[in-house]
Amino acid sequence: MANKRNYAKELNTLIETFTHEEKRPTLLLHACCAPCSSAVLEKLTAHFKITVLFYNPNIYPEAEYQKREAELKRLISEMPCTKEVALVDLPYVPEEFFTAVRGLEHIPEGGERCFVCYEIRLREAACRTCRPISKNRRAISAPFSFRQTITYIGRISVAVCSRKKKGRRRRMVKHNGVLYRAADAHAHIYPGKIAEKATENVGRFYDLPMAEVGLPHDKFLVCSVATKVEQVGSINRFIAAKCEKYPKFVGLGAWHRDIEDVEKELNEIQALGLHGIKLHSDFQGFAIDDEKMLPVYKACMARDLPILFHMGDARSELSAPKKLANVLEKLPELKCIAAHLGGYQRWDEAKSCLKGANVWVDTSSSLFVLNPDEARRSIEHFGVDKVMFGTDFPMWTHEKELERFFALAYGEEENRKMLYDNFEKLFKL
Repeated sequence: MANKRNYAKELNTLIETFTHEEKRPTLLLHACCAPCSSAVLEKLTAHFKITVLFYNPNIYPEAEYQKREAELKRLISEMPCTKEVALVDLPYVPEEFFTAVRGLEHIPEGGERCFVCYEIRLREAACRTCRPISKNRRAISAPFSFRQTITYIGRISVAVCSRKKKGRRRRMVKHNGVLYRAADAHAHIYPGKIAEKATENVGRFYDLPMAEVGLPHDKFLVCSVATKVEQVGSINRFIAAKCEKYPKFVGLGAWHRDIEDVEKELNEIQALGLHGIKLHSDFQGFAIDDEKMLPVYKACMARDLPILFHMGDARSELSAPKKLANVLEKLPELKCIAAHLGGYQRWDEAKSCLKGANVWVDTSSSLFVLNPDEARRSIEHFGVDKVMFGTDFPMWTHEKELERFFALAYGEEENRKMLYDNFEKLFKL
């Protein structure tokens, strides 16, 4: 049996380092009662500037929540070592717990439901390390993954929520008191060796800063672009491996115009468990309606494989909406996603050329330019049943894109469709 990590020893090592360097870092501590907090506060206040976050939606009834809150305030006010300790007490919202554990009500104590409860509380604490601490609840999570953020907190690791069962754990997005399942329908991942270079190249191409980390939600459509035909196989194996490791990932295969055996390559893509292909004609140097691509489109259509098209750019005609319209005129049943609300920088052309076409769109790399009224016109042109939320990560963080999305002020039903339901329907999850 492998040795377990000694977190107490690791913490003491960190404290020794801070003492030697004469540092007193800030630290956010989660608490759901006073007795459990007292020994921790006694040990750490000499070494950290501490803020205590009181939060646990699993406490019942509300009177008990208020009683624990009051006792924690009393403890902090009376302990000699806690004169500089701040307290943030969040509102009582039991619906957050009920939603997270739906379907796990009959699991015995100590089982999966408990681990979900741990994650709710620690995620809230972790996300608040990346944004201002206040009692005003934010609608969205911080742009860090759960484990990345936990490690980020003073570099103190927390060994919880390590047990997972496929399909059980969900990440939720909260807005105006409503919890939503969320899928990112447009994100890019790259092998570690080339990730930095690839991200820099994308940023240079669009003259935009790139995000460094992202937060997967319930599902996360991941893809990459092959600029050389010999890259296709390795990219697709990489994406498939990541999808196997992270069940929340839904992968698309890379493709290249110069692939000779279309059926063989599509067989390999499907054998890897990938759900379609991604094309970026501007990067790859061919027009969407290139005659050489028609056999590829027909083969994908026969297999019911969606194609994600990068769409639109004022500098290029290769990805113009009219190019996709030409394809759909010949293959009206082709299942395709026109990224960037049908055409980055060419939204009016997209609405005109793709009117009535069998096409899905995502919101990626559009909401940062379009004002809410313009974005709504595009969305309503295609219909909320055909629109999916997407970030174009690493172009944008999930936090910023969710802010832009909710600024559109759609109702709960429309939000549910665009944030998750349409994605689930398209990819038959």
